[in-house]
Amino acid sequence: MPGRTVSRRMIVGLLGSGVALAPAVGHALAGEALAPSPESDVGKALLAPLAPGDTIGRWKVEAIRQLDEGAVTIAVSGGDRRSFELEILARDPSPIAPRAPGETSRFAIFVRNGGDGFVPTDEEQGLAAMALAEIVRRNEAKVSAEGFLTHEGRFTKHRRSLVKTKGPKVRRGA
Repeated sequence: MPGRTVSRRMIVGLLGSGVALAPAVGHALAGEALAPSPESDVGKALLAPLAPGDTIGRWKVEAIRQLDEGAVTIAVSGGDRRSFELEILARDPSPIAPRAPGETSRFAIFVRNGGDGFVPTDEEQGLAAMALAEIVRRNEAKVSAEGFLTHEGRFTKHRRSLVKTKGPKVRRGA
């Protein structure tokens, strides 16, 4: 631009307007991202704007896996850097269904701890599930629950792949 000088004030003004507009642009793009999503992106849509590498409270999202066997699995690490997994399943309204630490009107966020329902949930992991439920609650109306199973439905349909089995006991020297 001949005859036109660029001042620091102009640069600061341009940068400032870019920062001011960023939330509006992000909000507009988020609406597009949450439109009907393929099965592989349903977890990302439920957790938007969270993505791998982001933090929620004192927990870091390490990975968001695809919907598989009725659940979306999220790998999380705590402040102590211990990793654990949370699973988003369909919420079961039955009064005898297991209660997840985090629940919304349509989804339940369980801690995947290898327990049988009688193992107490680690408090930090349960709190992470509750925090994640708040994010899911904001997005659940925009996302289809098709393909998600309840805790019981998932266990019934995919028991063999979910339960680690040990080989048969062999008696030696009878």
